[in-house]
Amino acid sequence: MVVLLPGFDGTGELFDPLEAALDLPCQRIAYGVPAAAQDYLEVAEAQIPRDRGGVLVAESFSGPIALELLLRGRRDYRALVLSATFARVPHAPVLAAFARGGGHRFGASVVRKLVAEGLGLAGQGSAEVRAQVSRVVGALDGNVVTSRIQALLHFDPRASLGLISTPSRVLCPTRDRLVPPEHSVRLASALPNAKLVRIAAPHFLLQVQPARCAQEIASVVSEIG
Repeated sequence: MVVLLPGFDGTGELFDPLEAALDLPCQRIAYGVPAAAQDYLEVAEAQIPRDRGGVLVAESFSGPIALELLLRGRRDYRALVLSATFARVPHAPVLAAFARGGGHRFGASVVRKLVAEGLGLAGQGSAEVRAQVSRVVGALDGNVVTSRIQALLHFDPRASLGLISTPSRVLCPTRDRLVPPEHSVRLASALPNAKLVRIAAPHFLLQVQPARCAQEIASVVSEIG
């Protein structure tokens, strides 16, 4: 079983290209809008089946959540794949100011322009992928954007990464304009059993290069038997 933890949209809809490329059973997690930042862990954990043969795949926003799940005892998952993510969100002061000062009013339009159309895809991906990303991310309202930002600011597992011995792949999109690639490098260095894989792609790596990412996931599954 491959469990897919979504990016900032939180819907799991953007995993269509990856799941189509994977020859493995998948389960997508969806967050909704939890009441508090810390509740994202409970929402995710409640949907994750207990399966010792499983692999957690965490995209962007969900990276810190997956790491926290492993730190709180979700060691029944035998491998972890992190894509375009971080242990501590970049640009935290800017995000905090945004959440305080305007996320409810114009969050959706800002996210749509910067994340979906500009920085996230950087002009790459098929027309179908670009349309889906624009639709899904553009549908986020200010309440959802603020909730996601509060969660990003809440989680910071950096001090405990050395305790996670789970075999891990850190997929690093080298053309990422949202999460600088050095965050992937730091993650791979801090996790005791991690391998860094650099892929020429923008932030939406799983959508633009699904076959390449599926290959890495399948390789992890093969290695853990």
